[in-house]
Amino acid sequence: QFQSYDLLGHELKRVLDGIDVGDEIKAILVNPRSVLRINSETKEIDVKNEMGVDQIHAAGYALKNALERAEAEGGLHLKAVRERVDNLISNARNFCDSLAK
Repeated sequence: QFQSYDLLGHELKRVLDGIDVGDEIKAILVNPRSVLRINSETKEIDVKNEMGVDQIHAAGYALKNALERAEAEGGLHLKAVRERVDNLISNARNFCDSLAK
């Protein structure tokens, strides 16, 4: 019985680790403007700043992949997994709201 609890613990850790995004990506999701250059005179976004746009795209893609992994891996009925997914969904909403502004 101890082995099955140990195996369950390892499996849960694997699932939880697979549906997380790193701190750098979380920072971009919370504030996408932080990686964009803004013209100091016009206060407009410098759309020629491809690096910032690429970082925003990569953060959105990482978020999408994490949510898809959560769905594919299953385990949404487990409280720890559900809490992590709810956090990702909240990040997605904030990310979309920030982009809309």
